Amino acid sequence: MAESISIPALLRSTALRYADQKLQQRVERLEAVANQLRRHPEVLKQLPEVAQLLSDLDVA
Repeated sequence: MAESISIPALLRSTALRYADQKLQQRVERLEAVANQLRRHPEVLKQLPEVAQLLSDLDVA
């Protein structure tokens, strides 16, 4: 006999897989940025200025 899965459980499972995938993509992007910053540490000195400019534009 086949197992039946409720629609809410299926939707929840699908949503969790999607969220996991999006989270994994963000983690990979953060790792890439971290690697770039390790290669170019001088960029870190510019982050406060960038944050201020974004704040001034009200897009942060």
